[in-house]
Amino acid sequence: MAPGEMSLLVRPYFIRIALALQGIVSLCLVSPVVLAAVRDQMTPALESCADLVAPTGVDYSDNDLVFAPENAFTVSADYHLDMDSWGALDFNANYSWKDDYYTAPSNAEKTLQEDIGMIGASAKWTSVDQSWEVTLWGKNLDDEQQIANRIVDPTQITSEMYMAPRTYGATVTKTF
Repeated sequence: MAPGEMSLLVRPYFIRIALALQGIVSLCLVSPVVLAAVRDQMTPALESCADLVAPTGVDYSDNDLVFAPENAFTVSADYHLDMDSWGALDFNANYSWKDDYYTAPSNAEKTLQEDIGMIGASAKWTSVDQSWEVTLWGKNLDDEQQIANRIVDPTQITSEMYMAPRTYGATVTKTF
């Protein structure tokens, strides 16, 4: 394995994470059958899914890498309000967006996650002596449904897990 790379064996998929110097992380999910076929040829590790042909003859060459949208961005805004003898208030609003991406190397339409945008916000009060904090927060406020994991087996049966729906709450912190 080349320097700057790590591999994890997570059943039922082998996940290879290549860390580039530019900070780009690419994921290539390879089924155990493919792993068994290429294990001995992995001395020069696969650079991407670009040259991947499964033992069954299925050609994944030039398919998009899984969980790797072409475009993504995050915007965040913070505001601090000092209230003298009442402490301080901090407000945060954030929005993140990801382009379409696939959840399987086949790039089958059934494995496509549509583009998604998520909104989060928080408001925090801090006491004058900074020993108390009360934070009200919300995540995924527009209740978008985002796929955390989707597996489509050879019989086309799909198993899906989703990210958390709209969540909100309060956090109280006491510092001693």
